[in-house]
Amino acid sequence: MNTIPGKHVFYIDCRILPKYSIDEVLRVIKDTANNYCNAHGCRVDVEIVSREDPVQPTSADSEIVRRLAKAIRIVKGLEPKLLGIGGGTYARYLRARGIPVAVWMTSKETAHAPDEHVFLSDIVSDIKTVVASLLT
Repeated sequence: MNTIPGKHVFYIDCRILPKYSIDEVLRVIKDTANNYCNAHGCRVDVEIVSREDPVQPTSADSEIVRRLAKAIRIVKGLEPKLLGIGGGTYARYLRARGIPVAVWMTSKETAHAPDEHVFLSDIVSDIKTVVASLLT
């Protein structure tokens, strides 16, 4: 009772955008741990549990991106922005096989948070957008 554990394990889930080097991020993590341990007389072991190196992003000029952008303009009346999310999607595995992919959805940004939800009206609108991208 009331003892300090001699060992502690924790995990860091790093969502790294493709423009950053995973090796560089790992170097900074290890350097930070080493600097802390040198100052405080402890030891930290950094172990990679899971690693997925980035794959080439889909070109902004690809047919799928052009079609989806046009459909978003038509159905949603919005100007789409191309960006990375820094998280994992099924699209990564398709792009790794050379298949151009575009990922998009409407949400209130509640993913992975308490009360995570989407609205049925947004899902219906997204279906219309996908259909429009196939027909344009």
